[in-house]
Amino acid sequence: NHRVKNTLAVVQGIAHQTFMASATMPQAKEAFDGRLMALARAHDLLTRGARDLASLGDLAAEVLHSRGMDKSRSRIAGPEVLLPPRQALSVAMALHELFTNAIKYGAFANDQGLLDLGWTVDSGRVVIVWSEQGGPPVSKPSHRGFGSVLLERTVADIGGEVTVEFDAAGIICRMILSKAPVAAG
Repeated sequence: NHRVKNTLAVVQGIAHQTFMASATMPQAKEAFDGRLMALARAHDLLTRGARDLASLGDLAAEVLHSRGMDKSRSRIAGPEVLLPPRQALSVAMALHELFTNAIKYGAFANDQGLLDLGWTVDSGRVVIVWSEQGGPPVSKPSHRGFGSVLLERTVADIGGEVTVEFDAAGIICRMILSKAPVAAG
């Protein structure tokens, strides 16, 4: 019950921000639908798993391959990490925003781009690195869109931090989940 109420609050916030920030109704609908699907996939993983935990590897694969993305264009690797519900939902939203950006402007905006998504566990913290290469040349955007704000907020809401580098070869995003309850195998 508590998780459902939290999720509905998240959906309300996403709806409000998405429809305020989008230029057209079709853009808003597409963005909102994608964000809802990311939440739904994370919830599916949480209800399938034992102890209300979601595997970070499964979550990453679900987000990246949900739209039929060619698996040969991405590498997903890291130790077994199980995330509790709040962290799983936040990470799913963050990965969805990065993936959407990669489709529009980054590694998946052409046929040559590649993604390396990996994570490590260090002193009880999970460090996630999203690294794109081979897409169109990258430059720092002139303004921050709602996707960037959502990425930062969702990770900050779980006590984490985000850094994004706009390297000419591709985006590099690092997310550090502080004090993450981790079950490593």
